[in-house]
Amino acid sequence: MISERAFDLSGMPLEAATEKAIATWLANHGTTVVNQRGRYWRASHGGVFQPVHWMARLKSEEIRKPTPWCWGYRATLDDTAATLANATLPVHFYDCPEGLDASCLSKKKRHNLKICQKKVEIRPIEKLDLLVDEGYPLYLSAHARTGYGRRLSRAAFESHMARFFDAGFISVLGGFLDGRLGGYLISFCVEKTAYLDTLVLGTEDRVCQIGTGLKFAFLKYLGSRPGLVTEVIDGLHARENEGLCIYKERMGFKIVQVPSRVWFMPGADKALQICWPDKYYRLTGRS
Repeated sequence: MISERAFDLSGMPLEAATEKAIATWLANHGTTVVNQRGRYWRASHGGVFQPVHWMARLKSEEIRKPTPWCWGYRATLDDTAATLANATLPVHFYDCPEGLDASCLSKKKRHNLKICQKKVEIRPIEKLDLLVDEGYPLYLSAHARTGYGRRLSRAAFESHMARFFDAGFISVLGGFLDGRLGGYLISFCVEKTAYLDTLVLGTEDRVCQIGTGLKFAFLKYLGSRPGLVTEVIDGLHARENEGLCIYKERMGFKIVQVPSRVWFMPGADKALQICWPDKYYRLTGRS
């Protein structure tokens, strides 16, 4: 029997950001953000723009080049703009947080939760110093294991993490083993969407199923706040990482292709498809 009280975060204060609020937060922390027809767009990949809120579902009159100097953009579409769709956004999607309990998970994940609840305490991380002192070694361990992303110095890691402690729409959860941090999950809410942003686990503690416990606890929390969000996104579909996709599916996340509109400057579309096929897929939903 799983004691879901072990994953109770009902006292955690968390609100959903408006699109403007997250745009302001991103801009304050160095991201290029532009306002076009009342919608906020951010730059990535050296000049490709997307809404600061991926799942905003723009209307047809809002779909324009965010800035004359961009070389591409992508945006999900409102139902009324369906005829503009020429691509999809492939995401890991969960649409029923209010009905979540352990029975919603696969048998294997329920077993993993039992392991987690016996060994791990899950609670919010409220101090940056704790996350830096105990989280940086976990980050180095995870980077050595996965090779994902750029390896940050301790000072750069601290600067990056500091931004998560100055906004009321961001959750930083830790999984603790005998008082020691073994993993952390950073998530945030925008409008009616929750995004699972960053999950970092130390290699030696993965057997304690901290990642499963952290995600389940956050989903349980969303379910305890009726009306806060109606959907949860656990990143883009990394089709080249089958193990990660299976892990997310067992947590209840479906792979959903959200209708979207993409545009690239002439020649860029084909070059992306040839040189970076998996990134191209995540931008367009196309093989």
